[in-house]
Amino acid sequence: MPNPKVSILVAAYNAESTIDRCIVSCLKQSYQNFEVIIIDDGSTDKTAEMLKSYQSSDGRVRPITVENGGQGKARNIALEYAEGDYVTVLDADDALHIRALELLVASAQQEASQIVVGEWITIDERKRQKRYAPVFGGVNLAGNVSAIQSKIIGNTYFSVAKLYDRKFILHNDISYSEGHIYEDMQFLIGAVLLADRISIVPEPLYFVYAGDDSSTKTLTDSDWHAVSFSKAVRSTINKYREQMLPFRKEYGYYILGRVYLYTVTTNRIPRRIWKSFSNEIISCINSLHTTAPTRHTASGRYFVPLRVWRSNKYLGYLLFRIVGSDLALRTAVKTLRIFKKVKRYPAKTRLVGAVLKEIRAHKKRNILKLAKSEPMDDNAVLMHGFDGQVKGNTKYAIPALLDEGFSVVIPSSVPVTPSHPNLKVVKPWSPEHHYWFHKARFHLLETWRHPGIGKRDTAIWIQMWHGTPFKRMLFDSPETDVVARAPAHKPNKMRDICGWDYLLAQNTFSIDALSSSFKFGAQNILDFGYPRTDVLKSNKANEIVEKIRKKYRVADDKKILLYATTWRDYNQYTERKDFSYQLDLEKIAPLLEDYVVLCCLHPFGKDSLSSDAIITEGDDFQHLLLAADGLVTDYSSAAFDFLLLNRPFCFLTKDLQKFERSRGVYGEILDDFSDFVAMDEGEVVSVIQNWPGLDAIKNRDRYIMDPQIASGEALSLFMKKLQKSLME
Repeated sequence: MPNPKVSILVAAYNAESTIDRCIVSCLKQSYQNFEVIIIDDGSTDKTAEMLKSYQSSDGRVRPITVENGGQGKARNIALEYAEGDYVTVLDADDALHIRALELLVASAQQEASQIVVGEWITIDERKRQKRYAPVFGGVNLAGNVSAIQSKIIGNTYFSVAKLYDRKFILHNDISYSEGHIYEDMQFLIGAVLLADRISIVPEPLYFVYAGDDSSTKTLTDSDWHAVSFSKAVRSTINKYREQMLPFRKEYGYYILGRVYLYTVTTNRIPRRIWKSFSNEIISCINSLHTTAPTRHTASGRYFVPLRVWRSNKYLGYLLFRIVGSDLALRTAVKTLRIFKKVKRYPAKTRLVGAVLKEIRAHKKRNILKLAKSEPMDDNAVLMHGFDGQVKGNTKYAIPALLDEGFSVVIPSSVPVTPSHPNLKVVKPWSPEHHYWFHKARFHLLETWRHPGIGKRDTAIWIQMWHGTPFKRMLFDSPETDVVARAPAHKPNKMRDICGWDYLLAQNTFSIDALSSSFKFGAQNILDFGYPRTDVLKSNKANEIVEKIRKKYRVADDKKILLYATTWRDYNQYTERKDFSYQLDLEKIAPLLEDYVVLCCLHPFGKDSLSSDAIITEGDDFQHLLLAADGLVTDYSSAAFDFLLLNRPFCFLTKDLQKFERSRGVYGEILDDFSDFVAMDEGEVVSVIQNWPGLDAIKNRDRYIMDPQIASGEALSLFMKKLQKSLME
């Protein structure tokens, strides 16, 4: 089915403050064959007027006004009006990722799926927080998703962030329950249980905007939540009882978990109706059993926790977790393992270690107390460094910051030159480091933060990052090899991103790619370029080049061809690393007549080249680029720095298919740099010897910034403006 149509279903009630964001996210979709059916559920504000305005400017927006009947009824009405081949559901206060429809439709077409499931990010604008909790641990379960449809898609009964085949929905009479909230439960459980084929897009395509006025956070002093939840459970069981029988154990555990959550954590259920509410829920769950309840049924298994919960909700919740997830057994095993490990060491050693640890902790507490008691230093900049090192953008941003009068603090174990009165070097993770961590107003990062590092709300964090992305990153990539072994990888990175106030980009292409991959607002991405590229225009260039040539004994009649590699996800967690992607120097013999090849390899590949290869050690990478007369790389961002020198280069992509499965690349770069892409050594020779010049780059203005821009200076001036605004 070429170019299928998608119906985006929106139920809106008094949504004048959020409907703009919702509709704009639809109209900006990269996939444009859609309609937006918006059911105005009897709004009393300006929602109806706003919808008419959108309809007049874009005929794909179809508002329909009905009497107020609740979200379930409004969504059912929207389904009746839908004309698309597929439907997706969007709340009026939420938004879609710009590529949401594109990726969902592509998966549905490729896998012939009746349902495609994406993930979401929850955004709390008031607290400036984002939360990403992967539904599938990043594992692509495309195809038949069984195990009772992956426990009904990770036990999150939300119908949003998904794409449904409309004929499948209509044929099976799948609908929302009406007259209450929690209406998603009946729709999603029915759809998932009846689907023959479900596919997964393991990245967030939907943005949930958390608000205090949502239906799940209001009316908590009434019976509304208890009645609605009970009705949702009862209607779901009544409609799909036969299909749910194999799923009854998991369903019972989930529902009772919600009971505890709504009373213990969120207090949605008033205490006065706990007993009647739990009796109704137990009655619903037991109706899934054909025999009298026993200890094997949901209510039987949780009989003790429920009885305790009615008198002490916290203790009852703890017992529920123990019974439901074998928490006691896992805790006992962990305790035993720790005990065995500790017993290996003499008691005296343990005592001394404990005392020293407490002394360090006491010093740290005092330092933090002192830092927090003092006003922040608006002139102080703490450099976090590239993996804790003073190199790259970190190194080249420092001179411009000092020139603008900032005080720069660098955590480093080695001396930093040149010295400067406003340059302070502290030992990493020393009390002094912790002090400046809380004292400095500005923080400059170049990669991910150290785990466990938090952020003061009033600090300003600027992520300089470290290159134009050729390989897909984070949420633009499944990262299957990494996520399969580190399920917390993406949630941890999202917590990191939530601390960034600004993000640096090298070119206009990077703005789009970084915004998409990090789910970071493009309005806070600064297109100043990278401070590290300033050295490529340095008046000391000749001196730097001569130093490199002398170090590696490059003859006067030879040019330098720099070979630089990046890392492979598929090599990260295996002892049998695959180095077949690397450049075979014997196969580029025609180039060796004119060039000496210097190899700057990623640590994973240092032992794989022939013994006579010249491998660089300890050099500033920007100096290597400056000295190079030509560059061969794979998916490294080094090429985009090298563009400023206007010298021959090419991308060697021997493992493109394998790399695509593991990480992926941005296809636009493959297309725009098609004349510079080599699949083997023979093509490398051809590209370098017959280099077509920068004019052969399609859309070249997306990748090459004005070479006259001094990026370090631009960044420091921007920070100076921020500093001035703080003082006003």
